[in-house]
Amino acid sequence: MADEIQINVSAVLTNGFLSDLFKPGNISVDQTTLGKGGHAQIIGMSSEVVDVGDATNGWCFLRNTDDENFVTYGPERYSGTIEIMEPFGKMKPGEWGAFRLDTGVVLRAQADTAECVVDVHVWND
Repeated sequence: MADEIQINVSAVLTNGFLSDLFKPGNISVDQTTLGKGGHAQIIGMSSEVVDVGDATNGWCFLRNTDDENFVTYGPERYSGTIEIMEPFGKMKPGEWGAFRLDTGVVLRAQADTAECVVDVHVWND
């Protein structure tokens, strides 16, 4: 089989005289390792591991389903013996993020002022 994962991206900016278009087209990815993980996860106000199930790496899609609070996310790292999150992304209410998750990376997330439900999908590649 080939090109089992298809990703389409298109973004438009229009703000007064400022405009831009980002439409890089489609990405087609062969899934060499069968697998996926994901569910709706309640993310609290302390950094916690995002449960990706049996997925080991691949495309990660996150969506903040909350309508009031934001969620930050990033890889886990250690400060001495304490696990902490190195935030690199933020999803405001209703927003989503997509990126390739590398093998061995532990993803963490943290809600801002109240718990948020995050829709998690990871597809092995």
